Amino acid sequence: MNKHTLHINQRELTAYLPAQHRPDAPTLLVFPDSPAEADALAALLPDYIALLSLPEANWEHAFTPWHAPKLFAKGADFGGGADATLQQLTATILPTAERELGLQPQWRGLLGYSLAGLFALYTAYRSDFFQRIASVSGSLWFDSWADFAAAHTPNPLPQAMYFSLGDKEAQSHNPRMAAVQTATEAVFAKWQQYACPCTLEINAGGHFDNVPQRLAQAAAWLIKAA
Repeated sequence: MNKHTLHINQRELTAYLPAQHRPDAPTLLVFPDSPAEADALAALLPDYIALLSLPEANWEHAFTPWHAPKLFAKGADFGGGADATLQQLTATILPTAERELGLQPQWRGLLGYSLAGLFALYTAYRSDFFQRIASVSGSLWFDSWADFAAAHTPNPLPQAMYFSLGDKEAQSHNPRMAAVQTATEAVFAKWQQYACPCTLEINAGGHFDNVPQRLAQAAAWLIKAA
């Protein structure tokens, strides 16, 4: 893949593009913890996929759909900035990136991990900009998320929806986080009622294990799903 760096709205976006330019390359957006994580994920993807990597410094604000109290004593409260983040992505950052990179993707995918996985799922209810979505170890324990998911149905539905979780994530000592598997299974059961390909994969390990590999596994399923 060819690697490019763009600066849009005071944000740095890294694009990993097919070696032979393909304007219609399916495009995946990810929010990596580090450049090394993005590099590792790009190396695991098929060479006809375009990967857009956009770091986010303030996950507690940018990826949460509403305000909620902090998870840890030394952490930050959740700021509820997801709608503003989605607006910025869909109105400015991604259209600008696609224009500058010469992309008109067949479809757009969103890969979210942890709080970004919560955000990825939330986008399915708020926008049709992304057609294929993965919530990887998504923070679906988030306060009142179960109520929101029970009361809302995405319209239109995405082309494909992927969920995954580590088999040790529910063993957290934090009681809110410990609800993650029950919450994820409940949301997945709801999605199984929709006319939309979806799956839930349980991976070995805890929340922080094998992140690039889990994201690549999600991407592989989305690519083949619809």
